[in-house]
Amino acid sequence: MQVEEDISQESPLKGLLAVERLPNVNDNGCIRYYQRDSIVVCSIYGPKVLSAGWAPNFKAYIKVMVKSKGKLENDRELAYEARIKEILESVVNLEEYPRMQIEVIYWVYAAGESIFSALVNAAFFSLLENGLSLVRSIFTFELDLGEEDVIIFPKGGQETEVKSRKKTLALTVDLNNPDEIVHSSAATPLSWSEIENALTSIKTLVPPLISAVKAHLKSS
Repeated sequence: MQVEEDISQESPLKGLLAVERLPNVNDNGCIRYYQRDSIVVCSIYGPKVLSAGWAPNFKAYIKVMVKSKGKLENDRELAYEARIKEILESVVNLEEYPRMQIEVIYWVYAAGESIFSALVNAAFFSLLENGLSLVRSIFTFELDLGEEDVIIFPKGGQETEVKSRKKTLALTVDLNNPDEIVHSSAATPLSWSEIENALTSIKTLVPPLISAVKAHLKSS
């Protein structure tokens, strides 16, 4: 599975991301995801039945674990796990897997400036690879917002090259409805106009992503 190959040469995303299928581990699909200067491996375990005492309700329970071997601080790992869990709960068809656990495990090999979006996107492609029932298709963009431009998936040191750059935004959108913001987070407060400007910037990137995802589904 090489999603990069399904993105047209003219797309601004060409060369920014790639997905590689790895040999199955215990019958679980495993992918290696490359995005800018971040590299992560993501594996999905489950759905597996939870014991009665652990089953929280009649929906699936999603557990996320990030293993970075010191590439991320421990509190940052925990914060990412909580945010990714929240996003995936809006993506997976939880009612399809009652009283079951879906475990998402990451191994971080390189943590660049856009590592959070790399983790979320790796999970989405891994869910596709494992054939889980989803209620929406998502993609997370990480953007550096300048006064006059927007940098998609900034890499280490790049933000210092533009003096006007001052704000970073992670934006998860529904690929079939780019106007719908599934999740957003920023280090500093943003105005709605700034978020709208960011959405305008990434709308041109959504069609090639949809094509790439559909091409993967047809080839699987």
